[in-house]
Amino acid sequence: MSTATGYDFKAETERLHFPDITLRGMTLNRATARVELTGPMERPEMEEIRKSHAAAIFPNTLDPRSPVLELGWPVAGPYVGCPSGVYMDLYLGVAQKLIDENHPALHRVAGALERHGLLFRREINTDDYLRVADGIEGVTGPAELAALLDGLAASRWPSAGGYKTFFSNSGAEAVEAALKLCWVVKYKKFIELHGMDVLRRVQKELGAAEVGYFANDGDAPVFSDYPFVVVAMEGSFHGRTLGALHGTRSRAAHHLGYPKSGGVQHIAFNAAAEDVAAKIDPRPIAEVLDAPGGVRAVLQQGRIPADLFAGILSEPFQGEGGYIPATPAFFAACEEVCRKHDALLVSDEVQTFGRTGTLFMTEQLGVTPDAVVLAKGAVVGATLGRADLTRYLHTGWHSNTFGGG
Repeated sequence: MSTATGYDFKAETERLHFPDITLRGMTLNRATARVELTGPMERPEMEEIRKSHAAAIFPNTLDPRSPVLELGWPVAGPYVGCPSGVYMDLYLGVAQKLIDENHPALHRVAGALERHGLLFRREINTDDYLRVADGIEGVTGPAELAALLDGLAASRWPSAGGYKTFFSNSGAEAVEAALKLCWVVKYKKFIELHGMDVLRRVQKELGAAEVGYFANDGDAPVFSDYPFVVVAMEGSFHGRTLGALHGTRSRAAHHLGYPKSGGVQHIAFNAAAEDVAAKIDPRPIAEVLDAPGGVRAVLQQGRIPADLFAGILSEPFQGEGGYIPATPAFFAACEEVCRKHDALLVSDEVQTFGRTGTLFMTEQLGVTPDAVVLAKGAVVGATLGRADLTRYLHTGWHSNTFGGG
């Protein structure tokens, strides 16, 4: 037993049963496997692999020192067999799924698809009503998986009144959906409270013109930009796509050369409650518009008029920011300012889902999120949001090819 943590490794390995994984004559078990190298990990042919990769693929996060990973050998948890023996794969382990490719549950699902000869792939599977044929067992569709996730969230935060899910392919795409959720909900609420004429006044002040191309498409005008703002954290990482990149604030390499709108501002992670509150100008939008400098002056000061404040996006545990957990006091301050100004609190659990002792790390922070973002360990990208927000989401507000698998 570990005296530092009280974790009894022997008892846990006896309590849980893990089957052997056998492939190409090599057998591993995730409960008993150990690192045992009998030869060098860096062999002459590895450099040729790096050269062929560089010749065919654009630069990404790899550098010449990155290891070459071999495919096709038994993987039992993080243990991998290769010609040099058994090694533990902790390289990019942040993206490993909670259920690996050899998990019995995954085998059952794949077996059911194969057994029944099903064609069960749709290019945009959440944009179809899907029914499993009569007599088919062991196969579920997107609605069933969404209901499972919704139930998991609702059981932890019953006061939210239930959740709904939007599926995507990655954490960045899931964050994109969450940002769009914040922005479109705030836009619709602004129109309900203040009307289109007040929005036109804001837009004129900020130089956001109506787009003539859409003049006869729908009942509302479309503007070249919108003034609604989400607050994200310094040191954060939410993805590299241009939408998610608005929230990301960790490394210069992510941002060099890419234009962005003013739709996201940043504050310090784990900032004091008074600093979180100070980010928002509480005056009504009419008062802000009538004041010297108007909305533009407030935004230039690095603050956000309350009626334009769409939400807060934060990781409960920063990764690229330095492996720093959020404090309950910080998330409580974020929740308070969101409730006070009718904005959405979004927790990015792409890296933390199922990995911190509770299913959602946000559970440990004592707050109720309006939306939670999942990927990586969850296998699928998913944006869980409060079900009552549905009334603000028009048909076509979001979609994606191959969303959710």
